[in-house]
Amino acid sequence: AHQRPDRNLCWNPGTEPKPAKVEREFALSTPLPPSKDAPEGKLLLRGRIDRLARWDADRLRVCEIKSVFLPDSRFHNISADRYPAYVRQVQIYAWMTQQAVPTASIDARLVLINLATQRIRHFDIPLDWEELEGFILLHAHYLHRLHLQRLQRTEAKRTMVDRLERWPFDGFRTGQQEFLEAADRALTSDLPLMVEAPTGMGKTVCALQCSLKFAAQTGKRVMFLTAKGTQQAHVLETIRRISAHGFPHHALQLQNKMASCINDVFLCQPSACAFLDHYGDRWAQTWCSPTPPRLPLEMSPTVVRHLSTEMMVCPFEAARQLISACDVLVADYNYLFDPEIRLRDFESEEQTRKWVVIVDEAHNLIDRACDYYSAVLDFDGADAWIERLQAMRNPDPASALIDWLESMQADLERAWNQAQPLSDTKENNRREADFSQIPWELYQQRLQEITAQYYLDRLETGAISQDDPLDRFQWELNRFCLLMEDPSLDQDPAPTAQWIHATPSAGFRAELFCLDPGPRLAPIWNELGGAIVMSATLSPMDFFRERLGLPISSFRERFPAPFREEQRPVWIVPSINTTYAARKKSSSELAALIEAAARTAAPANLAVFFPSFAYLDMVRSELPSAPERTILVQGPSMGKEEREQILEALRSPQRGNLLLAVLGGIFAEGIDYR
Repeated sequence: AHQRPDRNLCWNPGTEPKPAKVEREFALSTPLPPSKDAPEGKLLLRGRIDRLARWDADRLRVCEIKSVFLPDSRFHNISADRYPAYVRQVQIYAWMTQQAVPTASIDARLVLINLATQRIRHFDIPLDWEELEGFILLHAHYLHRLHLQRLQRTEAKRTMVDRLERWPFDGFRTGQQEFLEAADRALTSDLPLMVEAPTGMGKTVCALQCSLKFAAQTGKRVMFLTAKGTQQAHVLETIRRISAHGFPHHALQLQNKMASCINDVFLCQPSACAFLDHYGDRWAQTWCSPTPPRLPLEMSPTVVRHLSTEMMVCPFEAARQLISACDVLVADYNYLFDPEIRLRDFESEEQTRKWVVIVDEAHNLIDRACDYYSAVLDFDGADAWIERLQAMRNPDPASALIDWLESMQADLERAWNQAQPLSDTKENNRREADFSQIPWELYQQRLQEITAQYYLDRLETGAISQDDPLDRFQWELNRFCLLMEDPSLDQDPAPTAQWIHATPSAGFRAELFCLDPGPRLAPIWNELGGAIVMSATLSPMDFFRERLGLPISSFRERFPAPFREEQRPVWIVPSINTTYAARKKSSSELAALIEAAARTAAPANLAVFFPSFAYLDMVRSELPSAPERTILVQGPSMGKEEREQILEALRSPQRGNLLLAVLGGIFAEGIDYR
C-alpha cells in the first residue's frame, strides 16, 4: 500500500515548469565552520531530489514527492505542517541546490499523493536560508562532535588497554584463564570461537573481558546477545565490575518495543502516541544543542525510560538512537539475526565488521532462528476478517475478500493435489508441496487493495488497534512472500520445508518451516569483526556448528565444571515415575520427597525444577507448607518486579528458601547462584 505511483503524475504541463534534465542524486561538500567543542571540518550532504524543475535559466523548483494513506476528507483539509519531516527534507534539498547554484532563484514544493484515492496536493514551502543553514549546522556539529568523541574514546581505550589485564575478581575459577587465551587466539585470527562450559564457570566475565580488550585494541564495539532479561542484567553488572578497574564503558541494554512503552496502551502510531509525535524535533532539541546531557555509563531500560520521559520521546526509539554512543550493546538475538528486526547498525558489511558479538546460551539460537525463517498462512480467522469488512458502509471490500480467499484456496488445493505425501509420518493431512507456481506477489498486492478502504474507515473512526487479526494475517503474508524469494528453496535438500495442510474447518494452510537455519546464519558470522558463541550445551559440536552456520575453521573449546565432584552428587530415585502419563499418580510421591529434602537438608536455598508449569502446579498442590523454609514459586507470566523479589529472597536466606521453577525458564539459565 506504500508503493509510490508514477512520479509523472505530479507534473501538470499547464501549471508546472518542465523538469530539468539533471542528475537528481548528488553530493554537496561544503566547509563546516568550527564550533565550541569541534574544530573546522567538511560537511558532506548526499541526497536524491525527486524532481528538479526549471522555469528558466535563473529559476529552479525543488519538489519532494511523498505518499500518504488518508480518507479523502482528511486529505482535503490537511496542511503541510502535519508532516514536519517532509517539509524539512524539501527545505534541505532546496538549501543544497542553492549552495550548488548560488545565482539561481530557488523555491520548494511538497507534493503529497494519497494512495487511497490517487489524489494529489501541492504545497509551496517557505525558505529561510539563514534559519536553514543554522539548522543544518546544528545537526552537522552534533554529528561531528559524536565522531570526534568516538575517536577520542577509541584512542583513550587503546592507551588504557593494559587495565583490561586486571581480573575483576579475587581469583580465577577452573578453566577461566584457558578461556581467555582461547578467545584471544580466535579474535586475533578473525575466526569464531565455540565454547562449551558448564554453569558456574564464569563464561560471561571471560567473554566480556577478552572481547572488550580486543575491541579497545582494534577500535571495535561489543554486542552481547542473550534472550533473558535476568542474564542481560547480569551482563551489565559484570561490565560495571570491569569498568571499576579504571576502564569505563558505556553499556546500553536494548529492551523490546512493547516492554519499553511508557503508555498504558501499546499503540505505535505517531497520531496515537505523544512520545512518537514530533520525535525527531524533540531529540534534536536535547542532543544537538551545544550542551547536551552527559550520558551515564550504564544505560539500563530504567535509565533510558527516565531520560525519555524527561525529553518526551519514545524510549525504544531513544535507545536505538543511543546505540551510536555505546561501547557495549546488550540485547536479544533478534536484533542481529532476525531479518525483519535487525538493527540498522548491521545493514552493511562495513558496519557489521565494527562489532565483536558474544552469543550466550547459543543452543537456544537454533530454534529462535528457525522461527525467524518460518511462516504460516492460516485461514482459520477468515470469517472474522469478512465480518470486519462487512461492518463497513461499503460492502465491496467484503465481497472482494471472499473472492480473494476462494482464489487463494483454489491455488492451494491445486498445490495439494500435486504434492507428495510425507514418507516419514503417518499424518494424512500434511503434504510436501511446491508453492513456486502460486503468484504470491499478486495475492499480496490484491489484498492490500482490498483492505485499503477498511484501513481508511479505521482512520476516520479512530478504531485503530495494535491487535487487529487482519493486520496480523497481512504481516504473515508479507513475511511468507519475502521467504518465498529465497533462492535456497531451490536447493536439494532445501533448508526450508514447504508444507501444505488440509484442515477440516479452514481449508488449506500453507507453511514454510525452516529445518536448518545454518545457511541463513552463515553470512552474518562472516561479516562480523569477531564472535564468541558459548553455552553449557554445545555437544556434539559438529552438529551445533553446522546448525548455527559457523565456519568449519571455527575454534572449539570445552571446559570442565569448576566445582569438585563431592560438591555435586547425583541421586536417582527409580521408584518415582515422572513420565507424562504417570505424573498425576506420582505427584504425591514426588511432593513427599521434596518435603523430606526441605526438612532434612542444610539451612540453605533448595531449588526444584520441573519440565512444565502444569507439573509444577500439580506437585505444589500436594506439597504441605514447610515451616522450615519459605516456598517461592515461578509463575508462567511473572513480571520483572516479581522475579526480582524472588531473586532478592534467594540472595539473603535466613532459614532457607524452597524455589519451585521450570527448566529452561528465567530461574534455570543465566543466573549466578553463587
